[in-house]
Amino acid sequence: MILFSLASVPLPLQVFGGLVWTLVATLIGTLATLDVFYHFVAVCFYLRASVILAYFTIGIGLGPSNVVILKIYRLAISAVVMSFLATLFYFLHAIFSAIRWKRS
Repeated sequence: MILFSLASVPLPLQVFGGLVWTLVATLIGTLATLDVFYHFVAVCFYLRASVILAYFTIGIGLGPSNVVILKIYRLAISAVVMSFLATLFYFLHAIFSAIRWKRS
């Protein structure tokens, strides 16, 4: 059985998200090749964070259940869905950035 605290999950996501946005902000006005590269790196980080969140959510579902844990489990499922949607949109943004870069 996996024991963890949901309060510790968002901190790494915030750290990686902040690093990604810092990288993107520093690339404004630089080579478009690096911009596309860092978008794909960011997608990898977002996907990794989403998979870890899904893994912990599965761990919650396998444990003992009561009303409070069921509420946390449903909230964690919502967070996983939104995390994967955000990853998908960021991936699509990276693809369209690469297409725009190739056309320019």
